[in-house]
Amino acid sequence: MLVPLLIHLLLLALALIIVIAPFRSQKGELARWSDLWWWLGVGILPLFILPFLANYPAENHFFAYALAGFCAFFGFYGGLSTIWRIGRKQPRSRHVGALIATSILSLLFLALLLPALTPAREAAARTGCRNNLKQIGLAMDTYHDAYGTFPAAISGEGTLAVSWRVRIEPYLDASPLEPRYDDHFAWNAKPNWPITKRRIPTFECPTAIYRRTGERSEFGPTDYAALVGPETAFPPDHATQIGDITDGTSNTLMIVEAVNRGIRWAEPKDIDVTSAKLIIRSPDAPQELLNPLISSAHTGGGHVLMVDGTVRFISAKIDPAVLEVLTTRRGGEPVPEY
Repeated sequence: MLVPLLIHLLLLALALIIVIAPFRSQKGELARWSDLWWWLGVGILPLFILPFLANYPAENHFFAYALAGFCAFFGFYGGLSTIWRIGRKQPRSRHVGALIATSILSLLFLALLLPALTPAREAAARTGCRNNLKQIGLAMDTYHDAYGTFPAAISGEGTLAVSWRVRIEPYLDASPLEPRYDDHFAWNAKPNWPITKRRIPTFECPTAIYRRTGERSEFGPTDYAALVGPETAFPPDHATQIGDITDGTSNTLMIVEAVNRGIRWAEPKDIDVTSAKLIIRSPDAPQELLNPLISSAHTGGGHVLMVDGTVRFISAKIDPAVLEVLTTRRGGEPVPEY
């Protein structure tokens, strides 16, 4: 959190210095030309900082973009006003002073507003993540009604393998993609590019979108994955149906958050429970937690979709033994409170 705070303060200090500068005690032609250069600086200098924000969480970009837009507006307006005064050879006026005062107050208001907006946006993003998983759950149920089973985590073999996300996508909204997906080609083959290069909002956690950094890919990303393993709801060699979930559909994990795993939504890739660590990695967890079972962009834990379609938020402090019980579909173990 220190780096974003420093960026915030740096941008604010830069803008204040630029905007306050025209108060310098100068008169005559020199003052008018000096004002012009300062007003141009108001609109231009903050823009040079924006490229450096690419390496930081996107929740900090809001302030930077708002500040840059604010400075560009006042820089353009103040610059035109100063050019007009230069042409008319008029001294610095009260109008310019009022503009400067207004800009300073606006900057301070913007700086005070940001801390209030960030938690509200995170709450909305967390709700959006829950809704995404609910939609995925509904699509799974619809697929089960149509075919008698849930989609296999990966259907097909080798380069022609197809992800469960491709199978359920037609049931997510009114714009089905699967009829145009060609099973005779790999997911990243050119004939499937019109589909697999699209970004599907339901497959992306809103918070992860804000925090996504340094990730570049021509194919649409996803933040949700299935748990694949011999005893999970998604065994590696066949599809399951509701009757196979003897531990109870409300006690068995189906889909989990998989943030920063670099998985593409059409890619036949998920989480192998036999090698994953029974932990939940969240932004406030130690970064050395590699290959977690669940990886979330939310502080304190992550969202999961149960087989019955309910969405729960599981704390990052959950006992690994309890987490393991939740991964199995027919283990017969009692499920402790969590």
